[in-house]
Amino acid sequence: MGVIYKLKPEIQDYILQKRAAEPNLGCRKLAALVLEEFQVEISKSSINFIIQEKGLSMPVGRRRKHRRGIEQAPELGLAILKAADYLAGGNLSLLNSQIPQLSPGAFQEVSSLKLTCADGASFYLDAQLRTVWPLPHLPRCFFTTPYNIKSYINKYFQQDLPFLLFMAAGYTAPTKEFFGFISSLDQGQKITQITLFNPKGEELETIPIEQEKRRGFIFGLWPWQFPECRQVKRRGEFRPYYFWPLKEDFLVADSEVELVQPSENKRVTLKGCTLKRSAQDKIELLILSNLTLQNSPEELAQRYLSHWPNLEEGFGDYSRKIEFSLSPTENPSPQDYLRVLDLYARQCFFPRGYETKDFSTMQAQFYGLPGQIKKQKGQLLLTFKPPQDHPCLKDLVYVCRRLNEKEIVLSDGQRLWFETAF
Repeated sequence: MGVIYKLKPEIQDYILQKRAAEPNLGCRKLAALVLEEFQVEISKSSINFIIQEKGLSMPVGRRRKHRRGIEQAPELGLAILKAADYLAGGNLSLLNSQIPQLSPGAFQEVSSLKLTCADGASFYLDAQLRTVWPLPHLPRCFFTTPYNIKSYINKYFQQDLPFLLFMAAGYTAPTKEFFGFISSLDQGQKITQITLFNPKGEELETIPIEQEKRRGFIFGLWPWQFPECRQVKRRGEFRPYYFWPLKEDFLVADSEVELVQPSENKRVTLKGCTLKRSAQDKIELLILSNLTLQNSPEELAQRYLSHWPNLEEGFGDYSRKIEFSLSPTENPSPQDYLRVLDLYARQCFFPRGYETKDFSTMQAQFYGLPGQIKKQKGQLLLTFKPPQDHPCLKDLVYVCRRLNEKEIVLSDGQRLWFETAF
């Protein structure tokens, strides 16, 4: 066997990247690729040692097992990279371990969008639609891809689903921008166009909107927000509510809340629900909406938690100004695509501190993890099965929560839901 420690880290990373992208590549082919790329000869046994050490080997005859609708996925961790590819407009196929080729401009970033109304009013939202902002210059952690933002636009303007914002904008009082936004939607102000901006504040594209109608919205309101500008008009009895995707119990109650924008002396009354964990706990979140349908508080909570399942942890993630991002001018080559997917996944899905990890570390801790895939209640449940002594279990849970916020849906309409077995 060759002497592994003499191989440069970039050669080992190259082998692991190629193997992860194309699991059927044999040691002979990998040795030829290394020779062509680095002008270094390496034995097949040395390559086999590297890929076995990182859990990327595929013994002859290994097949996914099926049991009662459950499919064993020895390399389920690759779904993290495929989710990043999906957000860039790729075709997500969990049963095909090949990483797709790069689409030109796939990782161009959208920082914000501007909604322009017929009366001249305009409102800025971050590209992930977390809340309303006064200007289009936003932290990098709120950027997304053109493909992803257009899927949002399709939902809210073509499918007429309600806007689903993570939270109301403002701390001591609702911002004028946020109040104007929800008032315009509720009063049926016509939105004539949507303008997308890149991280430099330049216009990427303007999308005309034809339909004029009253639009629905849902947003979260934290108990400590707007203490002097909020009045609870009504709150019903709390009753048990089980959110099965997270396997968590809540108490939920009908609520009606009046919000006041003091600088403009405007007010609005919204209905919704109140969430808390138990009878002894404090209120965790109010979910408010202008929907006029006969929505039960459970249905409203289901809609919100299905998109924003992380609550206080999500707010902590929202509050951090994460600066790590792909350069907006970076246009990677197809040969670098796996590296770019890794960078993008670490930006979108992982907690702070993973910016400096190399691919081989990410492969060993996450991308090489086994798991299972199961159809359940109209969803495709992806369950990671790391060993119980896995050093990054807490971070893996964090990754699953971030992935679930992206609302990834397959072409057959099945929503992906990520979880861990522990």
